[in-house]
Amino acid sequence: MLRCTIAGMIPLMMSKKYGYLAEEIMDSRKNDIDEIVDRRLYHMIPMFPHWKAREMMLLLLPEIVEKQKKNGLWGNKDAIFDTYNILSALKYTDLFERVEIDLLKKTIGEHYDYHSLMIKKMIGILDCKDEAIIKQLINEMKNQQNENGSWEDTVIATIYYMNRLLNLGMAKDDSVINKGVLYLFDCFNVELDALHTKDPYGLKVNYIFTSRDRRAEYEAADKYFQELVPRSKCFRHIAIIQHSLCLNFLIKIEMEKDERVEHAMDSIYQIYKNYNGLCDSDVKKKYLQMQKNRKKERVKKG
Repeated sequence: MLRCTIAGMIPLMMSKKYGYLAEEIMDSRKNDIDEIVDRRLYHMIPMFPHWKAREMMLLLLPEIVEKQKKNGLWGNKDAIFDTYNILSALKYTDLFERVEIDLLKKTIGEHYDYHSLMIKKMIGILDCKDEAIIKQLINEMKNQQNENGSWEDTVIATIYYMNRLLNLGMAKDDSVINKGVLYLFDCFNVELDALHTKDPYGLKVNYIFTSRDRRAEYEAADKYFQELVPRSKCFRHIAIIQHSLCLNFLIKIEMEKDERVEHAMDSIYQIYKNYNGLCDSDVKKKYLQMQKNRKKERVKKG
């Protein structure tokens, strides 16, 4: 589950420019952080600064060790996906060796989906067949890229595919990635209307990454990031989820110094400071009240 304010704060906390504010931000959003631990949202933990992610994982480690099954997996219905998320969080926080990795080797050996391949890569058991399948997966994803550099003409799908390609071993300076990044910058909006349902209500925000079709962004997230439990308003209002995930990706590939990325981070921080949050309920209510107060002041002066 990823909601607007935490989503917007993550790239700031992971950036060099705003990283010094990480502790202050997390203290101010303590309930949101606690919920990530309480709900065992392992997929979100590597989004946080290393020291905080490790602190969160240490709280969960005894349970993780206890619940690892004899076959090395965690979970039931989506065991491979759950296991991938747990191992990713453990690896990010330098706690990988605290669980029984050897138990996984036999269990995962004959699985060849993306998450199984990533688990094999993490535990160091990729063989020639795995490498051939990875090459095939990379080629399939490359062939799905549109001429404009996107996948499915959305920021969300483009980030999803580029992250997978990088995780599978594609270099970040590969022409496919460069083309995708150019698409992301084509989706850089110097000015964007905040939307209530389908219509603007007056607020304009600056330096936001989103395609024109915010509904399509939500639908892409519902398709590719179901674990984030997307809500349409989080993609519609000021496009904060697609914007934040885009910033995360650009910071990950070391493009933080790009002027557009700097402007985008400055803008999101200013919105957060102005409205004490980034959710539509935080921003819209306060903005409309401010407009109402200004109208009253003009009437008094008039």
